[in-house]
Amino acid sequence: MAAPGADGWSEPTTLPLVDSPDNLEKPSNQISREENVKHLEWILGIVVRMNGNSFLIKSWCLTVTAATYGFAVNRVDWRLTVIGMLAVLGFWLLDTYFLRQERLFRLLYDHVRIDARAVPRFSMATTRYRDREAVRYWNVFGSITLRLFYGILLVLGLTVFILAIIFRPELVQMPDCSRPQ
Repeated sequence: MAAPGADGWSEPTTLPLVDSPDNLEKPSNQISREENVKHLEWILGIVVRMNGNSFLIKSWCLTVTAATYGFAVNRVDWRLTVIGMLAVLGFWLLDTYFLRQERLFRLLYDHVRIDARAVPRFSMATTRYRDREAVRYWNVFGSITLRLFYGILLVLGLTVFILAIIFRPELVQMPDCSRPQ
């Protein structure tokens, strides 16, 4: 980077092109320390973003679930509980996706950290890790942290559901649609 000029601003630096003479002198399998660190920073940024998405999903899940279960208790209506439980399952599936992506990028991070030459320069491809047992979708879905968080919410919903049926059984009966009113 150039030194700042008289006005305090520096001249913009340009990144070398892939086919520039400077890059042709260096063998393609050689990756500088700075490039490796930058690649690791990019991957880490994605991991942090996936973790933030997972946190937001959990907070939205708690908000929606508390609202639907609260209305279900207030109105003693099992149908609202079912809506809340379906929302929990939807958030669980979405959170599974983001946790899986985070795990995939952690594997890529470890691969770049251990042997940067084995991964193409600045590659973000995680397809080579998708067959691993730890990142299979249903294994992530059943991870202990997700099972505890969403399982507690589902058990709570099931409890509200049963209580709504016990205290207001007339809502369980389906209306007779066979005769005109």
